[in-house]
Amino acid sequence: MKKIFLINGHRTGLIMKDLSNYWFGIPAITKYKFLLDSLVARNDVELFNLVTEEGSSMPHGLKSKYFSFIESKYILHKNGYGDKIKTVMFPHDVSPEDSVWAFVHVWDTSNILKELNSTHKVIMLNQFNFHSVNEIESVTKYATDFVFEANIFQPNGLIFQYKLPTEYKFHLLPYAVADRFTDSTPFFNRKPKAIATGTLARCNNSMHISYFGTNLCHKMRKLIFDNKDNLKEYIDSFITPFYENSKMKNDGPNSSKIRHFYNLFYNLFIAKVGSQKKYFSFDIVKKYNEYQMAIVPEELVGAPAIGAFECMACGCAMIGIDSYMYRDLGLIPNKHYVSYDGTIDGLKSVICYYQQHQEELAQIAMEGHKFVLINMKSDRLRKRFYEIFDLK
Repeated sequence: MKKIFLINGHRTGLIMKDLSNYWFGIPAITKYKFLLDSLVARNDVELFNLVTEEGSSMPHGLKSKYFSFIESKYILHKNGYGDKIKTVMFPHDVSPEDSVWAFVHVWDTSNILKELNSTHKVIMLNQFNFHSVNEIESVTKYATDFVFEANIFQPNGLIFQYKLPTEYKFHLLPYAVADRFTDSTPFFNRKPKAIATGTLARCNNSMHISYFGTNLCHKMRKLIFDNKDNLKEYIDSFITPFYENSKMKNDGPNSSKIRHFYNLFYNLFIAKVGSQKKYFSFDIVKKYNEYQMAIVPEELVGAPAIGAFECMACGCAMIGIDSYMYRDLGLIPNKHYVSYDGTIDGLKSVICYYQQHQEELAQIAMEGHKFVLINMKSDRLRKRFYEIFDLK
């Protein structure tokens, strides 16, 4: 029986809904839930959730490993895993032959990895750019395997600014496109322009800011967002800021604990900051089917957005930069997607060109659609995931 230990798995927000989804109305983005479900369904795998003090959603000063234990049990039950994943509290429960599956964006991952005797520590690197330099360096120091949706282990890339282990394995595992993303509208019945989607997020990681010269996670999204009125002839923008609520209350430099807890309560329960109501107020599948082209700008760290593949599944010709993040997956620029130079002028130029060359654009959309159906579905990606854990 293979034993796999999650590290504060109930806080990832990527493999199951967490407390913020259930209590605060923040939409769930469980992009890797299909992987967890596949492990749960196996008879040769036993799953555990190892919790730490930081696994609690309680404010700092009130955190406790016991609160984490209770929260884990509650979240596992709410997600339907109550009798399928066991919550444990002690690192010595993990033996050298056991595997660890952790996410770099979950606080305290590095501290617990350091304590574990496991010789197989698999780290999902998605969203790593949202967190502190120290946390990333610590996590990469103790990992044996890295998993990401793009091979960001490029010479002179941001990831090489961190202290990587001498020996490690990298596994390329893109997101799976959900079955609901379908092509339901004939190509020539669509608007001959592009739809732009995605969330505007910022990063407080000092190394990210130093390396890229900005705290933006998606620079092109911000450019499209700021110029949406001037781009109306070419693009309809549905890009929205993550913190889109202007009523958000922030702590001042001398805020008391009472003020901090009040602001926290107000932002979560009253203002509902982070709920992205505007972004989730429309049917994204229906929207994609209204347009011939779509752009979901990439992350600065060198990762594609899942929306880039979802729009292709809906029959759009996706517009993206010519990069390893697409080529490594097998996508060929101007065959499977429309490539451009990463500038606003370049984006306008390719859209204008394909507005005049409809047959050529339709062929790219068709090739991209076929590629996604073959390569970006859960069954195919699940097999890759099993190989990481030596499962058949």
